[in-house]
Amino acid sequence: MNIDLTKEVVRVLTWKPPYSTLMLPPHKKKETRRYATNVRGWVVIHEAQSSYTNTELMGIAGQEQFKRIEDALGWCGDKAENNGMCIGFGNLFDCRPMKPEDQNDCFVNYDPALFVWEFDDVRAIKPFPRKGAQGWRVLTEDEKQLIQFI
Repeated sequence: MNIDLTKEVVRVLTWKPPYSTLMLPPHKKKETRRYATNVRGWVVIHEAQSSYTNTELMGIAGQEQFKRIEDALGWCGDKAENNGMCIGFGNLFDCRPMKPEDQNDCFVNYDPALFVWEFDDVRAIKPFPRKGAQGWRVLTEDEKQLIQFI
């Protein structure tokens, strides 16, 4: 990836584990949210301080997708490795209603109330700390300097 981040607006969005980790290769999860977004462009994947509990994750993912998450990550509801860290970087290029055939790519059971946020060029970065918050945030110029692709 050859981009000049000094000339780009880079946003940050927080995901709770394990979904933050699933955004990265090799999984390349498609994100789901209960709302649409018009935001497009570069986004840093920030891992929340707290992870989903197994009960919360089962409610979001459903039994079949929960099993896939367990198999993919060895997930057992423990604290994630990079809580509170920025861990990835990608390009948000589309947002659309979820389709039944999206469920495996999203790691959640189909829900017609969900929107799929599609990313490409997703890469892991060397983790760096950042305080998270709900909603979109914009990286400062100093924070952009911390992005190191792995």
